Amino acid sequence: MPTPDWKTELQLCNKFLEYDERNFHCWDYRRFVVKQSGVSAEEELEFTSDKISSNFSNYSSWYYRSKLLPVVHPSPDGSGRAAEDVLLKEFQLVQNAFFTDPNDQSAWFYHRWLLGKGEQKLEVDCLYVSLDPPKIIVRLTKPVKVGSNGVALSVSVQGKQLSNVHWQNSASSSLYGSLWECSLQDHLVHGSDCQDIAVELNSSEHTQLVTCALGADQSEAKAVSSSSFCCSEMTAAKTETLTNELESCKQLEELEPNNKWALLTIVLLMRAIDPLRYQDDTSRYIEKLQDVDSVRRNYYRDLESKYKIENLLERRLHYENCVELNGIALTALYYMEYLATVSEIDFSSNKLSSLGQCCHLRCVKCLVLDDNVIVSCDGLQGLPLLEDLSLRNNNISTIEGLQPLNACAQLRKLAINGNPVTQTHDCEQLKLVIPQLSYLSH
Repeated sequence: MPTPDWKTELQLCNKFLEYDERNFHCWDYRRFVVKQSGVSAEEELEFTSDKISSNFSNYSSWYYRSKLLPVVHPSPDGSGRAAEDVLLKEFQLVQNAFFTDPNDQSAWFYHRWLLGKGEQKLEVDCLYVSLDPPKIIVRLTKPVKVGSNGVALSVSVQGKQLSNVHWQNSASSSLYGSLWECSLQDHLVHGSDCQDIAVELNSSEHTQLVTCALGADQSEAKAVSSSSFCCSEMTAAKTETLTNELESCKQLEELEPNNKWALLTIVLLMRAIDPLRYQDDTSRYIEKLQDVDSVRRNYYRDLESKYKIENLLERRLHYENCVELNGIALTALYYMEYLATVSEIDFSSNKLSSLGQCCHLRCVKCLVLDDNVIVSCDGLQGLPLLEDLSLRNNNISTIEGLQPLNACAQLRKLAINGNPVTQTHDCEQLKLVIPQLSYLSH
């Protein structure tokens, strides 16, 4: 058809949605028709209001609304979110929906979107410089592929820009990452006067210069962003709105004590308002969620692990050289790139089964993982400075489970007492797998 009648097509879509208002195919086609016919985003936003008013359970309307609001009412801060005053008004609309039908997930998902922070600006969050070995580690605020998509990192030492700098992603299995490292083997000198190092980030968003001074008596130095990790500054209006939302959800909890959506939203609201203030309450609600929604028990356990690590980062404990995260029932590791410059870490007496995130621990020398449920050392391979590793009382049962340690060139001490593999293989067999060891506690 050379000149399609888009107006008729749009009317036809609207008619179909009267019969089946949640038909995803029709919604998808309707968006295509809207784009072709030049219907304004404002008109479409009004259309979602009508659909939501007629049926709060229309997930497609809520989803479409989340795409339209930032277009019609963009936030002036360039975050890609809708303006704050508009979002705060939306809370009343969604509250009406989940009080009408607390078990329908559509409104709860939209509420979760309202609590989001928008896309984070790409910046250098941490610059770490080391003399032994001579290298730079840069942590960015979001994963990117350095050297493509308009993202570049350049290094200068004593005001002279270095050429042929090769950046390596700490997560070697992925092209994208937030932690990048490069060697300065021929550019940093032991015993010299203060050395000024600068890293410049160039992206389509902006240019940022971060500097760090390595003193004559220093073997390492770092420059770290002072911004809060998970607490964002909120206006009085937003704080009041979220506090009122929290009270409303608690009222709903009294009416529907086993409603998982209400319980989870209470957790999310407490995290948004003040994660440290509500950390004990958060734990109690997550424990209740594990009982109410037992099918997703492991999800809630991992979620609590994530929150515990966020609390650690919020307290800036990762600025220390030694970090203790032992005995707090962690089932998964998150944000390990924020521990990239820590030299000693204790993860003992948790419930960890996987170590995939440990690839980011680029400066760790001593790592304690006793009394977990680890079955393989996958994730530890290639840690450049790891010297002392303790894996006592885990579930490693095969030689293959220890094989990744062969790639830890500096590893000298290993403790694996209490693992099934020690019952089937003697010390000599194990040392053949990890020949660089000078001490093995079997």
